[in-house]
Amino acid sequence: MVVLWLQSLIPIVISFVLTILRQTLIRVAQKFFAELEEELLPDLSHRENERSLHRELELLAVVSFADARMLSGVDEGSECAVCLSTLHENDELHILSPCNHAFHADCIREWIASNLSSGRCPTCRQRLKFNSSHWNRHRFM
Repeated sequence: MVVLWLQSLIPIVISFVLTILRQTLIRVAQKFFAELEEELLPDLSHRENERSLHRELELLAVVSFADARMLSGVDEGSECAVCLSTLHENDELHILSPCNHAFHADCIREWIASNLSSGRCPTCRQRLKFNSSHWNRHRFM
C-alpha cells in the first residue's frame, strides 16, 4: 500500500521538479537576452532622454554677465569651467539649475551635448534640472 502511494507521488514530484527547472531556465534566458539586448541595441530610454535634453537645451535662457552676477553671484574674474577663460561683461551666459553655476552659453551647450549620459554640472557634478519654467523665468536678454 505504501509502495503504491509512493509510486503515485513519483509523477507529481517529477512534474514539480520539471516545472521549477523550466521556470528557472526561462528566467535565466530572459536575463541573458535582456543583457544581450542592452549591449547590441541602443537604449531607447537613453535616446528619449537625449531628445528631451536637446529640447531643454533650446529653453536655456541666455543671460548677461550683470544678470548672472545678480542670480548666481558670478564675480569679476570668474572662469567658465568648460573653456577655462574669464567671464566678461559682454559674454552671453547660461546659469544651470539647481547649482546656479554660470558658463559661456556656447561652452555649456557643447559640454552638455557631448556629456548627455551624465547630465551633470561640470563644476559640482550635481544632476542638472531642466525645468522650462525655471529657464523662462530667467530670460533677460
